[in-house]
Amino acid sequence: LLYLAEKTGLFLSHETRERAATLQWLFWQVGGLGPMLGQNHHFNHAAPQTIPYAIERYQVETQRLYHVLNKRLE
Repeated sequence: LLYLAEKTGLFLSHETRERAATLQWLFWQVGGLGPMLGQNHHFNHAAPQTIPYAIERYQVETQRLYHVLNKRLE
């Protein structure tokens, strides 16, 4: 995504603060939200066995990350 934004000149500001904020949220999604949603889905729908600890852990973390995102969007 970063490559495409830089190549096209779209979606990524040339202003330092705006660019930093955009990159911060991009990396937050790539390093936090994306992986946690993937794990949540895996342990709830694809795992060959039910592991209550994993289900609880990733559901709680997914809810926490959605809360962070919602607070930012308010």
